[in-house]
Amino acid sequence: MIRKHVRILLFFIFLTSGILYSRDNFSISAYGDKIYVLDGFGKELYVYSLTNVLVNKIELKNISPSGFFDFFIRYDDFISYLVDSEKGIIYILDENYILKKRSDIVDSHGIRIYKKIFPTGYNSVLLASYDKNRIYSLKNNILKEILSFEKEFTDIHFDGNGLHVLFGSDFSVYSAEGRYIKSGSIKPGKSKGLLFSTDSLNTDGSVYFFDPDSLKLRSVGK
Repeated sequence: MIRKHVRILLFFIFLTSGILYSRDNFSISAYGDKIYVLDGFGKELYVYSLTNVLVNKIELKNISPSGFFDFFIRYDDFISYLVDSEKGIIYILDENYILKKRSDIVDSHGIRIYKKIFPTGYNSVLLASYDKNRIYSLKNNILKEILSFEKEFTDIHFDGNGLHVLFGSDFSVYSAEGRYIKSGSIKPGKSKGLLFSTDSLNTDGSVYFFDPDSLKLRSVGK
């Protein structure tokens, strides 16, 4: 049986196996018993049940008529985040996916950002630099660098087990404040046969992946 932290890290392998475009059309995230698939180019959000049934489709063009959305993540029942990394803007949405406010990271803090952000508390998120070698905490619009690396990371992910930073097949885990927890590596054979040519997410013991050709969410696992 693959241990929990290895399953989480397989999630990174799926995302970083050389199959994604420079600005991916689709991203996938989870909250509660729902899977969220963002069509960043079409500016639509698809909401699925854990059984891959489409339960809602939300238009996001009114949030910003121009640009491209890279990433969507829901923090709780009332707040979600939408990212345009090219513009360096984080949009904060309410429970009805209506814009509450926006945070212009480039204008306010002078840095370009990586596409993924992760909320860690009320009005607090983790974000990374566009060149993928620094990680910041943004709380109440105060930016603080918590980690820096000599080489760029492959991907990042934050969950209840900490901030996972992947460097190829090697990984390190940190707290939300940047405190080191552990490191390790994934043997190449562990991921053999588990790669998909789509974006994917490992959650609740299953791997969910979105097929952009058929516009369907699929899963393997449990």
